[in-house]
Amino acid sequence: MSKQYISKWLMILLSIIIIGVLSFYTNVWLNDPLKVEGWSAANSEQNKMYISLSNMGSKDIKIVNIIVNEDVQPEQESFVMSYTGQVVSAGIEQSGQAKFIPLNEGVLSRQLTEQEVQQLLKKKDNQVPIHYGLLVTAQERIDRLEISYHYYGMIKTKHILVNPLES
Repeated sequence: MSKQYISKWLMILLSIIIIGVLSFYTNVWLNDPLKVEGWSAANSEQNKMYISLSNMGSKDIKIVNIIVNEDVQPEQESFVMSYTGQVVSAGIEQSGQAKFIPLNEGVLSRQLTEQEVQQLLKKKDNQVPIHYGLLVTAQERIDRLEISYHYYGMIKTKHILVNPLES
């Protein structure tokens, strides 16, 4: 085999690898794996909110920052994990099967299949979170949230209108 022949095939192989990597990261960039399942206000002032989240992707999501109403840092932000069938919403703080941790310590794993959830619910001492969410408290009423997160080495942002008719 000549050097020219080997060089040609190496260039073709390198081109295929580059196109594959670019296609993969373009797909990751265009698709948003962070799904908002719902939210609930924990008080009448609507300055304390629970946001129920799920990860529809294939890799863990790490929440890195939350902004309230376009430019305000929350007073308090917690990552919430539920080890039962109860979704993250107002009232979950009463559950002994919910865990509240600092935002920077939480990891949102991929959404479990229905079969995986059923198996976990049968266990009395389940140690695998079934539902995830956030508890966000601000000085003012929460109308919008901006959630920044890491996914496949990229920082992505999710915008949520909590009170869309009143914003």
